[in-house]
Parts: sequence; structure tokens; C-alpha cells
Amino acid sequence: MKLIPDIIIAIDGYSSSGKSTLAFDLAKILNYNHYNSGSIYRAIAYYFYKQTNNVINIDENIILTNLQNIKIEFKKNNQGKNLIYLNNKNIEEEIKKPEIALITSILSKNVIIRNFVLKIQRELGKNKRITMDGRDIGTVVFPNAEFKLFVIADIEVRAYRRWLELKQNGIEIDYKRVLKELENRDLEDKTREIAPLKKANDAIVLDNTNMTREQQLLWTINELKKRFQYED
Repeated sequence: MKLIPDIIIAIDGYSSSGKSTLAFDLAKILNYNHYNSGSIYRAIAYYFYKQTNNVINIDENIILTNLQNIKIEFKKNNQGKNLIYLNNKNIEEEIKKPEIALITSILSKNVIIRNFVLKIQRELGKNKRITMDGRDIGTVVFPNAEFKLFVIADIEVRAYRRWLELKQNGIEIDYKRVLKELENRDLEDKTREIAPLKKANDAIVLDNTNMTREQQLLWTINELKKRFQYED
């Protein structure tokens, strides 16, 4: 489907707001590549989880040494989804575990790791034609992206979505625990010193609290049409 020129679409927003789903659906209809930046951080967290039992007070020299041994790639499956590979191993399912999410929240605050990820992200976007979702894509990673969205939803709705996703992946967890973890994650994301979660000045806000997956995709396509003056 030819809809827009070759651009970078940056989608930021709160945890479990549906931004990854939207970015994937949008990439599919535009024949773009979709990259979930959060999976890059989770892949790194997974690596350190396997290497050390203590990531809270980890020495910076150890971080630098280990990062040299990390190779991250994305490879498409039969459904057109870019799966993340760590040192040639598909770890798409392993990084979804709650313990990896906890380690990710710790390591993602580290400036060395963030700079490492930033290089990967910008390399993925060098030829444009991508959708990338995260928490600082439109503000830090691609500040000059041609189209930016900031996705929000009520926290109860986001918690339910996250709880349902975990349940579908065979992970049993109490909804109230998921809600509490999201509240803590929101606070951390908004108040961290490095690249805090915030709306880019030129981003469009999408509140999908009461939207279905199909509705948020249609809403975004309509916004793209308006931005690039495209008519069916």
C-alpha cells in the first residue's frame, strides 16, 4: 500500500499502551520494518541476567566488557514480525519473563547501555522506512522523525492488557501486582535523569483507552493522510 514517502515513524508512550502493536500493524500495511526498542534493552538485560546475579551495583568496566560480547539483530518470521536475536539466538520469548522486565528497568537507566542501544537504533533507521516504538524515540533517538505519536491509555486498561498478555504466554500473575508494577514503571520512566518519558513537541497524542486494535490503526492512517495530504 503506497500511502506516504520513505520516512521514520516514531511511536512513544507508556508501558502496555499498545504502541508496539500499533507500530507492527502500521509497518505491515506500509511495507515498513518495525522495531521494538524495548526488546533491545530486554535482550541486554537477558544477557546480563545470564552472566551475573547482581545488576544493581554492577561495575561500569564490567558493563563495557560485556557489551563488546553482545550482538543484537532482528530477523523476520513468516508473519513478517521482526524477532530479536542475541548472539544468533532467538530470545523473543525469553525476554518476556517478569524477571527480565525488572532487570531491564534497572539497566536502562545506565548511560553506557543507553548509548550502546542508541547506536543500534539509529543504525536500524539509517535507510528510513521504519516504525520504531519506545519511550524516547521521538525525543532522543530520532528527534527529526517525520511522523511522531505519543500513545496513552488509562492505567487500569494498560494493566489489564499486560495481565492478559502474560496470561496468554503462560505466565500466571495477579492483576493487582501488574497494576502496581505499571504504576512504579510510569514513575520511573517519567522521572529518570536520562531520556525521561515525555511527549515530543511535534508529536500527536493518541489516547486508545476505548479503541480496538483496528480502530487505533485506522486513526493513525487518517492522521498520516492528513499530514502528507494523501487521498485514496
